[in-house]
Amino acid sequence: MSDSVNNDGLPRGWTWASPDELACPERHSLGIGPFGSDLKVSDYRDSGIPLVFVRNIRTGRFGGEQAKYVSSEKAKALRAHEVKPGDVLITKMGDPPGDACVYPAMAPAGVITADCIRWRVRPGVVLPAFLVYATRTSQVHDQILEKTQGVAQKKISLGRFQRVRYPLAPLPEQHRIVAEIETQFTRLDAAVATLERVQVKLKRARASVLKAAVEGRLVPTEADLARSQKRTYEPANVLLARVLVERKARWTKGKKYVEPVKPDTEGLAGLPEGWVWASVDQTCAQVTDGDHLPPPTTETGIPFLVIGDVRTGHLDFTACRRVAPSYYDALDWKRRPDSADLLYTVVGSLGIPVRVPTDAPFCVQRHIAVLKAPPAAMRGFLYTCLASPFVFRQATKKATGTAQKTLGLGPLREIAVPLPPLAEQTRIVAEVDRRLSVLDALDTTVAHNLVKCARLRQSILKRAFEGKLVPQEPADHPAKTLPVRVSQQVSDVV
Repeated sequence: MSDSVNNDGLPRGWTWASPDELACPERHSLGIGPFGSDLKVSDYRDSGIPLVFVRNIRTGRFGGEQAKYVSSEKAKALRAHEVKPGDVLITKMGDPPGDACVYPAMAPAGVITADCIRWRVRPGVVLPAFLVYATRTSQVHDQILEKTQGVAQKKISLGRFQRVRYPLAPLPEQHRIVAEIETQFTRLDAAVATLERVQVKLKRARASVLKAAVEGRLVPTEADLARSQKRTYEPANVLLARVLVERKARWTKGKKYVEPVKPDTEGLAGLPEGWVWASVDQTCAQVTDGDHLPPPTTETGIPFLVIGDVRTGHLDFTACRRVAPSYYDALDWKRRPDSADLLYTVVGSLGIPVRVPTDAPFCVQRHIAVLKAPPAAMRGFLYTCLASPFVFRQATKKATGTAQKTLGLGPLREIAVPLPPLAEQTRIVAEVDRRLSVLDALDTTVAHNLVKCARLRQSILKRAFEGKLVPQEPADHPAKTLPVRVSQQVSDVV
Protein backbone atom coordinates (compact mmCIF):
# COMPACT_ATOMS: atom_id res chain seq x y z
CA MET A 1 0.00 0.00 0.00
CA SER A 2 1.25 3.49 -0.84
CA ASP A 3 2.57 5.62 2.03
CA SER A 4 0.05 8.28 0.96
CA VAL A 5 -2.93 5.99 1.71
CA ASN A 6 -4.03 4.62 5.09
CA ASN A 7 -5.64 1.28 5.85
CA ASP A 8 -9.15 2.63 5.17
CA GLY A 9 -8.35 3.57 1.58
CA LEU A 10 -8.14 7.26 2.51
CA PRO A 11 -5.21 9.66 2.31
CA ARG A 12 -2.84 9.63 5.26
CA GLY A 13 -4.23 11.57 8.22
CA TRP A 14 -7.84 11.17 7.02
CA THR A 15 -10.58 9.12 8.62
CA TRP A 16 -14.21 8.12 8.06
CA ALA A 17 -16.92 9.83 10.12
CA SER A 18 -20.69 9.62 10.35
CA PRO A 19 -23.05 12.61 10.12
CA ASP A 20 -23.73 12.24 13.86
CA GLU A 21 -20.03 12.43 14.70
CA LEU A 22 -19.66 15.60 12.66
CA ALA A 23 -22.80 17.34 13.96
CA CYS A 24 -22.84 19.97 16.69
CA PRO A 25 -23.42 18.61 20.18
CA GLU A 26 -26.47 20.86 20.54
CA ARG A 27 -29.94 19.39 20.27
CA HIS A 28 -31.58 19.12 16.82
CA SER A 29 -28.32 19.83 15.01
CA LEU A 30 -29.11 16.99 12.61
CA GLY A 31 -32.75 16.84 11.61
CA ILE A 32 -35.40 16.82 8.91
CA GLY A 33 -38.31 19.08 8.03
CA PRO A 34 -41.61 18.91 9.91
CA PHE A 35 -44.32 16.43 9.05
CA GLY A 36 -47.29 17.67 7.06
CA SER A 37 -49.50 17.85 10.12
CA ASP A 38 -47.06 20.35 11.70
CA LEU A 39 -46.66 22.58 8.65
CA LYS A 40 -49.64 22.98 6.34
CA VAL A 41 -50.20 25.08 3.24
CA SER A 42 -52.60 27.16 5.32
CA ASP A 43 -49.57 28.20 7.43
CA TYR A 44 -47.85 29.83 4.43
CA ARG A 45 -47.59 33.62 4.38
CA ASP A 46 -46.39 36.20 1.86
CA SER A 47 -43.82 37.55 4.31
CA GLY A 48 -42.20 36.56 7.59
CA ILE A 49 -39.73 33.75 8.28
CA PRO A 50 -38.60 32.09 5.01
CA LEU A 51 -39.28 28.43 4.25
CA VAL A 52 -36.64 26.28 2.56
CA PHE A 53 -37.85 23.69 0.05
CA VAL A 54 -36.10 20.89 -1.82
CA ARG A 55 -36.18 23.07 -4.95
CA ASN A 56 -33.97 25.65 -3.20
CA ILE A 57 -31.16 23.15 -2.64
CA ARG A 58 -29.09 23.14 -5.77
CA THR A 59 -25.89 21.19 -6.33
CA GLY A 60 -23.27 23.35 -4.68
CA ARG A 61 -25.33 26.46 -4.02
CA PHE A 62 -28.59 27.65 -2.50
CA GLY A 63 -30.93 28.86 -5.23
CA GLY A 64 -34.45 29.55 -6.37
CA GLU A 65 -36.92 32.23 -5.44
CA GLN A 66 -37.99 32.54 -1.84
CA ALA A 67 -41.75 32.73 -2.23
CA LYS A 68 -43.19 31.16 0.94
CA TYR A 69 -42.95 32.23 4.56
CA VAL A 70 -44.44 31.49 7.98
CA SER A 71 -45.23 33.78 10.86
CA SER A 72 -42.75 34.33 13.70
CA GLU A 73 -45.08 32.43 16.02
CA LYS A 74 -45.16 29.42 13.69
CA ALA A 75 -41.39 29.54 13.29
CA LYS A 76 -40.99 29.40 17.08
CA ALA A 77 -43.21 26.33 17.18
CA LEU A 78 -40.97 24.78 14.52
CA ARG A 79 -37.70 25.74 16.21
CA ALA A 80 -36.41 22.17 15.91
CA HIS A 81 -36.45 22.65 12.13
CA GLU A 82 -34.70 26.04 12.04
CA VAL A 83 -31.97 26.64 9.46
CA LYS A 84 -29.18 29.16 10.03
CA PRO A 85 -26.36 30.49 7.83
CA GLY A 86 -23.61 27.90 7.56
CA ASP A 87 -25.93 24.89 7.94
CA VAL A 88 -25.52 22.10 5.41
CA LEU A 89 -28.75 21.27 3.53
CA ILE A 90 -29.29 17.93 1.78
CA THR A 91 -32.30 16.72 -0.19
CA LYS A 92 -34.01 13.54 1.02
CA MET A 93 -35.74 13.12 -2.32
CA GLY A 94 -35.20 14.19 -5.90
CA ASP A 95 -33.89 12.76 -9.12
CA PRO A 96 -31.78 11.51 -7.52
CA PRO A 97 -31.74 12.57 -3.84
CA GLY A 98 -28.56 13.89 -2.30
CA ASP A 99 -28.21 17.42 -3.68
CA ALA A 100 -26.39 19.54 -1.11
CA CYS A 101 -25.52 23.16 -0.41
CA VAL A 102 -24.59 25.50 2.43
CA TYR A 103 -27.29 27.91 3.64
CA PRO A 104 -25.87 31.33 2.65
CA ALA A 105 -24.05 33.51 5.16
CA MET A 106 -26.25 36.57 4.54
CA ALA A 107 -29.58 34.68 4.51
CA PRO A 108 -32.03 35.18 7.39
CA ALA A 109 -32.79 32.27 9.69
CA GLY A 110 -35.53 30.13 8.17
CA VAL A 111 -37.42 26.84 8.52
CA ILE A 112 -36.75 23.72 6.46
CA THR A 113 -39.71 21.86 4.97
CA ALA A 114 -40.37 18.16 4.43
CA ASP A 115 -37.78 16.17 2.47
CA CYS A 116 -34.89 18.42 3.54
CA ILE A 117 -32.10 17.38 5.91
CA ARG A 118 -30.52 20.16 7.98
CA TRP A 119 -27.01 19.46 9.28
CA ARG A 120 -25.38 21.92 11.71
CA VAL A 121 -21.77 20.78 11.83
CA ARG A 122 -19.24 20.79 14.63
CA PRO A 123 -17.00 23.90 14.41
CA GLY A 124 -13.26 23.31 14.59
CA VAL A 125 -13.74 19.80 13.19
CA VAL A 126 -15.23 20.13 9.73
CA LEU A 127 -16.06 22.89 7.23
CA PRO A 128 -19.63 22.94 5.86
CA ALA A 129 -18.32 23.48 2.31
CA PHE A 130 -16.03 20.44 2.69
CA LEU A 131 -19.06 18.26 3.45
CA VAL A 132 -21.03 19.68 0.51
CA TYR A 133 -18.20 18.85 -1.88
CA ALA A 134 -17.79 15.41 -0.27
CA THR A 135 -21.52 14.75 -0.80
CA ARG A 136 -21.03 15.30 -4.53
CA THR A 137 -18.28 12.66 -4.83
CA SER A 138 -19.00 9.07 -5.79
CA GLN A 139 -17.53 8.05 -2.40
CA VAL A 140 -20.52 9.57 -0.61
CA HIS A 141 -23.23 9.97 -3.22
CA ASP A 142 -23.14 6.29 -4.14
CA GLN A 143 -23.78 5.48 -0.47
CA ILE A 144 -26.81 7.80 -0.48
CA LEU A 145 -28.19 6.11 -3.59
CA GLU A 146 -27.67 2.66 -2.09
CA LYS A 147 -29.66 3.70 0.98
CA THR A 148 -32.45 5.32 -1.02
CA GLN A 149 -35.77 3.47 -0.94
CA GLY A 150 -39.30 3.91 -2.24
CA VAL A 151 -41.38 3.14 -5.32
CA ALA A 152 -43.37 6.24 -6.33
CA GLN A 153 -40.85 8.58 -4.68
CA LYS A 154 -37.25 7.62 -3.98
CA LYS A 155 -36.13 8.93 -0.59
CA ILE A 156 -33.38 8.53 1.94
CA SER A 157 -34.62 8.73 5.52
CA LEU A 158 -32.69 10.52 8.23
CA GLY A 159 -31.92 7.20 9.91
CA ARG A 160 -30.40 5.80 6.73
CA PHE A 161 -28.51 9.03 6.07
CA GLN A 162 -26.91 8.75 9.52
CA ARG A 163 -25.28 5.51 8.33
CA VAL A 164 -23.48 7.26 5.48
CA ARG A 165 -19.73 7.56 6.02
CA TYR A 166 -17.94 10.78 5.10
CA PRO A 167 -14.19 11.11 4.42
CA LEU A 168 -12.71 13.60 6.90
CA ALA A 169 -9.40 15.39 6.32
CA PRO A 170 -7.38 17.36 8.91
CA LEU A 171 -8.94 20.80 9.30
CA PRO A 172 -6.05 22.80 7.75
CA GLU A 173 -6.13 20.46 4.75
CA GLN A 174 -9.90 20.97 4.48
CA HIS A 175 -9.31 24.71 4.17
CA ARG A 176 -6.75 24.16 1.40
CA ILE A 177 -9.01 21.70 -0.43
CA VAL A 178 -12.08 23.95 -0.29
CA ALA A 179 -10.08 26.98 -1.46
CA GLU A 180 -8.57 25.08 -4.41
CA ILE A 181 -11.92 23.51 -5.42
CA GLU A 182 -13.58 26.91 -5.36
CA THR A 183 -10.76 28.43 -7.42
CA GLN A 184 -11.04 25.74 -10.08
CA PHE A 185 -14.84 25.65 -9.97
CA THR A 186 -14.95 29.42 -10.46
CA ARG A 187 -13.05 28.99 -13.72
CA LEU A 188 -15.35 26.13 -14.73
CA ASP A 189 -18.43 28.16 -13.84
CA ALA A 190 -17.23 30.97 -16.10
CA ALA A 191 -16.66 28.50 -18.96
CA VAL A 192 -20.07 26.89 -18.45
CA ALA A 193 -21.76 30.31 -18.34
CA THR A 194 -20.09 31.22 -21.64
CA LEU A 195 -21.20 27.94 -23.24
CA GLU A 196 -24.75 28.39 -21.98
CA ARG A 197 -24.84 31.91 -23.43
CA VAL A 198 -23.73 30.44 -26.75
CA GLN A 199 -26.57 27.91 -26.53
CA VAL A 200 -29.05 30.75 -26.03
CA LYS A 201 -27.61 32.61 -29.01
CA LEU A 202 -27.82 29.47 -31.15
CA LYS A 203 -31.45 29.01 -30.17
CA ARG A 204 -32.18 32.63 -31.11
CA ALA A 205 -30.31 32.22 -34.38
CA ARG A 206 -32.37 29.13 -35.20
CA ALA A 207 -35.59 31.03 -34.50
CA SER A 208 -34.32 33.95 -36.59
CA VAL A 209 -33.67 31.67 -39.58
CA LEU A 210 -37.17 30.17 -39.35
CA LYS A 211 -38.73 33.61 -38.92
CA ALA A 212 -36.97 34.95 -41.99
CA ALA A 213 -37.98 31.84 -43.94
CA VAL A 214 -41.72 32.30 -43.41
CA GLU A 215 -41.54 36.06 -43.98
CA GLY A 216 -39.91 35.74 -47.40
CA ARG A 217 -36.59 37.28 -46.32
CA LEU A 218 -34.29 34.26 -46.48
CA VAL A 219 -33.91 33.85 -50.24
CA PRO A 220 -34.89 36.01 -53.24
CA THR A 221 -38.62 35.79 -53.88
CA GLU A 222 -39.90 34.06 -56.99
CA ALA A 223 -41.59 37.31 -58.05
CA ASP A 224 -38.28 39.24 -57.93
CA LEU A 225 -36.42 36.50 -59.80
CA ALA A 226 -39.12 36.30 -62.47
CA ARG A 227 -38.89 40.05 -63.01
CA SER A 228 -35.11 40.07 -63.23
CA GLN A 229 -35.12 37.07 -65.59
CA LYS A 230 -38.08 38.39 -67.59
CA ARG A 231 -40.16 35.27 -67.17
CA THR A 232 -43.48 34.25 -65.68
CA TYR A 233 -44.08 32.14 -62.58
CA GLU A 234 -46.98 30.38 -60.86
CA PRO A 235 -48.14 32.41 -57.83
CA ALA A 236 -49.05 30.55 -54.67
CA ASN A 237 -52.79 31.24 -54.98
CA VAL A 238 -52.81 29.17 -58.20
CA LEU A 239 -50.77 26.45 -56.45
CA LEU A 240 -53.20 26.36 -53.53
CA ALA A 241 -56.23 26.20 -55.85
CA ARG A 242 -54.68 23.22 -57.66
CA VAL A 243 -53.91 21.46 -54.37
CA LEU A 244 -57.52 21.87 -53.22
CA VAL A 245 -58.88 20.55 -56.53
CA GLU A 246 -56.60 17.51 -56.34
CA ARG A 247 -57.58 16.92 -52.72
CA LYS A 248 -61.27 16.92 -53.60
CA ALA A 249 -60.66 14.60 -56.55
CA ARG A 250 -59.01 12.06 -54.24
CA TRP A 251 -61.93 12.11 -51.80
CA THR A 252 -63.53 8.70 -51.25
CA LYS A 253 -66.74 8.31 -53.19
CA GLY A 254 -69.86 7.76 -51.14
CA LYS A 255 -68.74 10.11 -48.40
CA LYS A 256 -69.70 13.75 -48.28
CA TYR A 257 -66.73 15.98 -49.05
CA VAL A 258 -65.98 18.50 -46.31
CA GLU A 259 -64.38 21.72 -47.48
CA PRO A 260 -61.20 22.54 -45.51
CA VAL A 261 -61.44 25.47 -43.15
CA LYS A 262 -59.99 28.78 -44.27
CA PRO A 263 -57.05 30.35 -42.43
CA ASP A 264 -57.56 32.67 -39.50
CA THR A 265 -55.69 35.74 -40.78
CA GLU A 266 -57.02 38.29 -38.31
CA GLY A 267 -54.25 40.67 -37.30
CA LEU A 268 -51.63 39.12 -39.59
CA ALA A 269 -49.26 41.26 -41.67
CA GLY A 270 -49.13 41.35 -45.43
CA LEU A 271 -47.32 38.74 -47.50
CA PRO A 272 -44.57 39.06 -50.13
CA GLU A 273 -45.67 39.26 -53.74
CA GLY A 274 -46.80 35.90 -55.09
CA TRP A 275 -47.53 34.42 -51.64
CA VAL A 276 -50.94 33.45 -50.23
CA TRP A 277 -52.37 32.57 -46.84
CA ALA A 278 -53.41 28.93 -46.41
CA SER A 279 -54.68 27.03 -43.39
CA VAL A 280 -53.06 23.92 -41.96
CA ASP A 281 -56.28 22.15 -42.95
CA GLN A 282 -55.95 23.25 -46.59
CA THR A 283 -52.40 21.95 -46.87
CA CYS A 284 -53.14 18.41 -45.64
CA ALA A 285 -55.45 15.58 -46.68
CA GLN A 286 -56.63 15.22 -43.06
CA VAL A 287 -55.81 16.71 -39.66
CA THR A 288 -56.51 14.23 -36.88
CA ASP A 289 -54.92 12.78 -33.76
CA GLY A 290 -54.44 9.49 -31.96
CA ASP A 291 -57.11 7.36 -30.34
CA HIS A 292 -58.71 9.14 -27.36
CA LEU A 293 -59.10 5.92 -25.36
CA PRO A 294 -55.81 4.70 -23.83
CA PRO A 295 -55.19 1.22 -25.24
CA PRO A 296 -54.07 -1.79 -23.19
CA THR A 297 -50.31 -2.11 -23.53
CA THR A 298 -48.25 -5.22 -24.23
CA GLU A 299 -44.58 -6.08 -23.76
CA THR A 300 -44.10 -6.52 -27.50
CA GLY A 301 -46.03 -5.35 -30.51
CA ILE A 302 -46.65 -2.06 -32.30
CA PRO A 303 -44.99 1.10 -30.88
CA PHE A 304 -47.46 3.46 -29.19
CA LEU A 305 -45.90 6.92 -28.81
CA VAL A 306 -46.92 9.38 -26.11
CA ILE A 307 -45.93 13.01 -25.72
CA GLY A 308 -42.77 12.03 -23.81
CA ASP A 309 -41.51 10.10 -26.84
CA VAL A 310 -41.47 13.26 -28.97
CA ARG A 311 -38.16 15.10 -28.98
CA THR A 312 -37.44 18.32 -30.86
CA GLY A 313 -37.30 17.25 -34.49
CA HIS A 314 -37.52 13.48 -33.99
CA LEU A 315 -39.34 10.55 -32.41
CA ASP A 316 -37.79 8.34 -29.72
CA PHE A 317 -38.80 4.70 -30.03
CA THR A 318 -36.23 3.36 -27.54
CA ALA A 319 -38.47 3.03 -24.48
CA CYS A 320 -41.95 3.55 -25.89
CA ARG A 321 -45.07 1.61 -24.96
CA ARG A 322 -46.36 -1.22 -27.13
CA VAL A 323 -49.83 -2.29 -28.22
CA ALA A 324 -51.18 -5.44 -29.86
CA PRO A 325 -51.14 -5.55 -33.68
CA SER A 326 -54.92 -6.04 -33.56
CA TYR A 327 -55.30 -2.60 -31.96
CA TYR A 328 -53.29 -0.98 -34.74
CA ASP A 329 -55.18 -2.88 -37.45
CA ALA A 330 -58.50 -1.61 -36.09
CA LEU A 331 -57.45 2.06 -36.32
CA ASP A 332 -58.82 4.27 -39.07
CA TRP A 333 -56.20 4.95 -41.79
CA LYS A 334 -56.02 8.62 -40.86
CA ARG A 335 -54.81 7.72 -37.34
CA ARG A 336 -51.90 5.65 -38.69
CA PRO A 337 -48.85 7.86 -39.28
CA ASP A 338 -46.49 7.11 -42.17
CA SER A 339 -43.59 8.80 -43.92
CA ALA A 340 -45.94 11.00 -45.96
CA ASP A 341 -47.20 12.69 -42.78
CA LEU A 342 -46.13 15.28 -40.23
CA LEU A 343 -46.83 15.14 -36.49
CA TYR A 344 -47.50 18.09 -34.18
CA THR A 345 -47.78 18.04 -30.39
CA VAL A 346 -50.99 19.64 -29.13
CA VAL A 347 -50.99 19.01 -25.35
CA GLY A 348 -48.44 19.95 -22.69
CA SER A 349 -45.19 20.30 -24.66
CA LEU A 350 -47.10 22.27 -27.26
CA GLY A 351 -45.99 23.00 -30.81
CA ILE A 352 -43.27 20.46 -31.61
CA PRO A 353 -43.39 19.39 -35.28
CA VAL A 354 -41.86 16.09 -36.37
CA ARG A 355 -41.29 14.48 -39.75
CA VAL A 356 -42.36 10.82 -39.68
CA PRO A 357 -39.10 8.94 -40.33
CA THR A 358 -40.49 5.51 -41.17
CA ASP A 359 -43.22 3.51 -42.85
CA ALA A 360 -42.99 0.86 -40.14
CA PRO A 361 -46.30 0.72 -38.27
CA PHE A 362 -46.75 2.78 -35.11
CA CYS A 363 -49.54 4.79 -33.51
CA VAL A 364 -49.81 7.82 -31.26
CA GLN A 365 -51.86 9.06 -28.33
CA ARG A 366 -54.37 11.89 -28.73
CA HIS A 367 -51.82 14.47 -27.51
CA ILE A 368 -50.10 14.21 -30.90
CA ALA A 369 -51.82 15.51 -34.02
CA VAL A 370 -51.35 13.70 -37.33
CA LEU A 371 -51.17 15.93 -40.42
CA LYS A 372 -51.93 13.43 -43.16
CA ALA A 373 -50.25 13.59 -46.53
CA PRO A 374 -49.43 17.21 -47.32
CA PRO A 375 -48.30 17.37 -50.98
CA ALA A 376 -44.78 15.91 -51.14
CA ALA A 377 -43.33 19.04 -52.75
CA MET A 378 -44.81 21.23 -49.99
CA ARG A 379 -44.04 19.00 -47.00
CA GLY A 380 -40.64 20.51 -46.27
CA PHE A 381 -41.93 24.08 -46.25
CA LEU A 382 -44.96 23.16 -44.13
CA TYR A 383 -42.60 21.59 -41.59
CA THR A 384 -40.54 24.81 -41.61
CA CYS A 385 -43.70 26.84 -40.93
CA LEU A 386 -44.77 24.54 -38.08
CA ALA A 387 -41.30 24.88 -36.50
CA SER A 388 -41.29 28.68 -36.79
CA PRO A 389 -42.04 31.18 -34.00
CA PHE A 390 -44.83 32.53 -36.22
CA VAL A 391 -46.92 29.34 -36.05
CA PHE A 392 -45.96 28.68 -32.43
CA ARG A 393 -47.39 32.05 -31.40
CA GLN A 394 -50.66 31.23 -33.14
CA ALA A 395 -50.79 27.80 -31.50
CA THR A 396 -50.21 29.14 -27.98
CA LYS A 397 -52.76 31.92 -28.53
CA LYS A 398 -55.40 29.40 -29.60
CA ALA A 399 -54.55 26.88 -26.88
CA THR A 400 -56.67 26.60 -23.76
CA GLY A 401 -55.84 25.63 -20.19
CA THR A 402 -53.41 26.95 -17.61
CA ALA A 403 -51.43 24.14 -16.03
CA GLN A 404 -51.45 22.16 -19.27
CA LYS A 405 -51.98 23.99 -22.55
CA THR A 406 -54.15 22.12 -25.06
CA LEU A 407 -54.63 22.98 -28.74
CA GLY A 408 -57.80 21.51 -30.16
CA LEU A 409 -57.88 20.05 -33.65
CA GLY A 410 -60.34 22.74 -34.78
CA PRO A 411 -58.05 25.65 -33.87
CA LEU A 412 -55.07 23.72 -35.28
CA ARG A 413 -56.81 23.34 -38.63
CA GLU A 414 -57.38 27.09 -38.96
CA ILE A 415 -53.81 28.13 -38.13
CA ALA A 416 -52.52 30.30 -40.98
CA VAL A 417 -49.38 29.38 -42.87
CA PRO A 418 -47.81 31.71 -45.45
CA LEU A 419 -47.50 29.83 -48.72
CA PRO A 420 -44.91 30.94 -51.33
CA PRO A 421 -44.70 29.73 -54.94
CA LEU A 422 -43.48 26.15 -55.19
CA ALA A 423 -40.01 26.92 -56.61
CA GLU A 424 -39.45 29.44 -53.83
CA GLN A 425 -40.50 26.86 -51.24
CA THR A 426 -37.79 24.54 -52.53
CA ARG A 427 -35.11 27.24 -52.26
CA ILE A 428 -36.28 28.27 -48.79
CA VAL A 429 -36.21 24.71 -47.45
CA ALA A 430 -32.72 24.12 -48.90
CA GLU A 431 -31.40 27.33 -47.29
CA VAL A 432 -33.07 26.57 -43.96
CA ASP A 433 -31.55 23.09 -43.95
CA ARG A 434 -28.10 24.49 -44.78
CA ARG A 435 -28.15 27.13 -42.05
CA LEU A 436 -29.71 24.90 -39.40
CA SER A 437 -27.17 22.15 -40.09
CA VAL A 438 -24.40 24.65 -39.29
CA LEU A 439 -26.18 25.73 -36.11
CA ASP A 440 -26.83 22.10 -35.13
CA ALA A 441 -23.13 21.28 -35.52
CA LEU A 442 -22.20 24.22 -33.31
CA ASP A 443 -24.85 23.19 -30.78
CA THR A 444 -23.41 19.66 -30.70
CA THR A 445 -19.94 21.06 -30.06
CA VAL A 446 -21.23 23.25 -27.23
CA ALA A 447 -23.12 20.34 -25.66
CA HIS A 448 -19.99 18.19 -25.89
CA ASN A 449 -17.95 20.87 -24.13
CA LEU A 450 -20.57 21.17 -21.38
CA VAL A 451 -20.26 17.42 -20.80
CA LYS A 452 -16.47 17.82 -20.63
CA CYS A 453 -16.92 20.57 -18.02
CA ALA A 454 -19.16 18.30 -15.93
CA ARG A 455 -16.60 15.50 -16.15
CA LEU A 456 -13.79 17.87 -15.24
CA ARG A 457 -15.79 19.01 -12.21
CA GLN A 458 -16.10 15.40 -11.06
CA SER A 459 -12.40 14.84 -11.76
CA ILE A 460 -11.50 17.79 -9.53
CA LEU A 461 -13.65 16.41 -6.72
CA LYS A 462 -12.18 12.93 -7.15
CA ARG A 463 -8.62 14.25 -6.91
CA ALA A 464 -9.55 16.42 -3.93
CA PHE A 465 -10.88 13.50 -1.90
CA GLU A 466 -8.03 11.24 -2.92
CA GLY A 467 -5.67 13.77 -1.31
CA LYS A 468 -4.15 14.72 -4.70
CA LEU A 469 -5.53 18.21 -5.32
CA VAL A 470 -3.47 20.09 -2.70
CA PRO A 471 -0.25 19.15 -0.90
CA GLN A 472 -0.52 17.38 2.41
CA GLU A 473 1.41 19.06 5.21
CA PRO A 474 3.25 16.96 7.83
CA ALA A 475 2.35 19.57 10.46
CA ASP A 476 -1.39 18.88 10.05
CA HIS A 477 -2.80 16.90 12.96
CA PRO A 478 -4.62 13.78 11.75
CA ALA A 479 -8.41 13.95 11.66
CA LYS A 480 -10.06 12.16 14.55
CA THR A 481 -13.57 10.81 14.84
CA LEU A 482 -15.68 12.00 17.72
CA PRO A 483 -17.94 9.92 19.96
CA VAL A 484 -21.44 9.46 18.58
CA ARG A 485 -24.01 11.45 20.54
CA VAL A 486 -26.33 8.62 21.56
CA SER A 487 -28.99 11.08 22.73
CA GLN A 488 -29.21 12.42 19.21
CA GLN A 489 -29.89 9.07 17.54
CA VAL A 490 -33.26 8.83 15.82
CA SER A 491 -35.26 5.94 14.47
CA ASP A 492 -35.20 5.09 10.78
CA VAL A 493 -38.26 7.12 9.80
CA VAL A 494 -39.25 8.52 6.41
